[in-house]
Amino acid sequence: MSTAAIRQDRRGRFGNFDENDRGLLPLADQYEQRLRLAALSDEFGFDRHYMRERRATPLSTAPLPNVFIAALTVRTRRLCLCPRVYLLPA
Repeated sequence: MSTAAIRQDRRGRFGNFDENDRGLLPLADQYEQRLRLAALSDEFGFDRHYMRERRATPLSTAPLPNVFIAALTVRTRRLCLCPRVYLLPA
């Protein structure tokens, strides 16, 4: 492994943890802000964008993390998109 690769591997890693909980904005505006947050994070060199699934609760407005992550892929280039928890049917 080259010295540059070792230095690159040792650098700090940064990410966002987005709960996407319901705010006071209209839902379309809130989604747009979350998409912009991920795009700016990607642009500024963040490594990861985490989301948690909290379906059917007021704690999350994204009904399914994989659908929201699909929307994020349109706006990001190198950001690793990470669902933190998937709820499975009982």
